[in-house]
Amino acid sequence: MKLKIKRLRSFPEKLITSFTVGQLKVIAGVLTNLAAGWFGSILIFPNLFTIKIPTTFLFVLTYSLGFGILSMLAAAKIEDYLNDGK
Repeated sequence: MKLKIKRLRSFPEKLITSFTVGQLKVIAGVLTNLAAGWFGSILIFPNLFTIKIPTTFLFVLTYSLGFGILSMLAAAKIEDYLNDGK
């Protein structure tokens, strides 16, 4: 029994092509700064607030790192799209 797998590339390509080059550059810059903010929150948040429960500390590190990586990957995907078009 073979499974039919749909291509997942068509949705991001349609979404990316609906913006102008200038708008994509701004979005990539915002996502890069957002990723830097998430990575910075990993260092800042535990030092500002005393976290007494280790699971809370682990939760904060996990979601901050995850959102930082997702923002960075989205920015990288947009930058790759812009550089391939030149």
